[in-house]
Amino acid sequence: MSRGAGLDRRTLLGAAACLPLGAVLAGRALAAPPLPVPQVRVRLGSPRPQAVLRLPPGGWQVLGEAGRAYSLSQPGALEVVLSAAPQGVMLGARETGATRLRITCQEPFALDGIAYAGDLLAWVEGPQLVLVNELDLETYVAGVIPNECAHKSAPATHRAQAVASRTYAYVALLAPAAAKAPFHLKDTQSSQVYRGLTVLPAFGATASDMRLRAQETRGVMVTWQNRPLTTYFASTCGGHTTDPATSRFTGDADATPLAGVRCGFCGTSSRFRWTKRIADADLVAGMAARNLPVALPLLAVEVTERGKGGWARQLAITAGPQRSVRTVSGPDFRTAAGLNSHHILAIRRVVDGFEVDGAGWGHGVGMCQWGAHEMGRRGMGEADILRLYYPGATLARLY
Repeated sequence: MSRGAGLDRRTLLGAAACLPLGAVLAGRALAAPPLPVPQVRVRLGSPRPQAVLRLPPGGWQVLGEAGRAYSLSQPGALEVVLSAAPQGVMLGARETGATRLRITCQEPFALDGIAYAGDLLAWVEGPQLVLVNELDLETYVAGVIPNECAHKSAPATHRAQAVASRTYAYVALLAPAAAKAPFHLKDTQSSQVYRGLTVLPAFGATASDMRLRAQETRGVMVTWQNRPLTTYFASTCGGHTTDPATSRFTGDADATPLAGVRCGFCGTSSRFRWTKRIADADLVAGMAARNLPVALPLLAVEVTERGKGGWARQLAITAGPQRSVRTVSGPDFRTAAGLNSHHILAIRRVVDGFEVDGAGWGHGVGMCQWGAHEMGRRGMGEADILRLYYPGATLARLY
């Protein structure tokens, strides 16, 4: 697939070989369709004035608009500051006059000290520099696993995360505007956490291990009704996952595999149960930040509607001299109150505030990552993990 090419949903799903969940990862081979690994574009951090780029000694090329090539002061390994200027992207002190550059390297490059494979795209937006890593989906998945799995997880957990992360990214590639989009994903929790080729020693596995886990599941996706499922996942569900609507997600909101399931494996998480005290003033400020103002005094906070697994879908805050009632979604209340999750078990009035008993960490939809960690630790396989958290789904090898 050429860089920037779109994905044809019908072609890919028509070529996919589908089996019930677990058949692929239980050792029954699927013949991969004759399709190349797609390319994905990931925005690295937020737009910034500049970044330090280290080019490898193994060869690199800097191209601007219309394929114009730019040389630098020396061959081989080189460290240079990329920066945004009114006239375009700056290479150190050199004015390129180009508003967009593609930097292609034969070996990994480093950006602000983090190593990446693939190409680096850089362009100017106002006074800021936008930086995007374009690379093949399998290398991207290998860079996500160590940032989304708990330390010391078993290989089966890594493989389950690889399938979930690959599918999540692939859904973004199938979006109608994906071919022309400047990037498909961010490198943060708003998409999936991605740190290039970096694997911390405490993780208990190496970058080579992560490439192997990706290769062991190459091209395998979680599908529902003959299309890739939006494979949400979160740290700790607190005993039960919830449905997309309760967490205000629209992707595959009605899909049966995301309806919420009981989880008996995340009890060892440090955030399985928690209690948080919220001062009245802090809650008022948090609500204002969400453009949901409430006035002092705060009189009562209660959950008025619950979604699957008991997660708070809606709350009511009674406040102000007129005892006005403000309704707020569970996710908005979580953010306003600074909670680990909106899996709220109880709310009590205390002096100058409220005390919340809760469970879990994150949005609670899809795979519980701490549950997956514990399942792998107990010797369960990746198919067991995926079957539990995406019940009724099917695995398909799409390339």
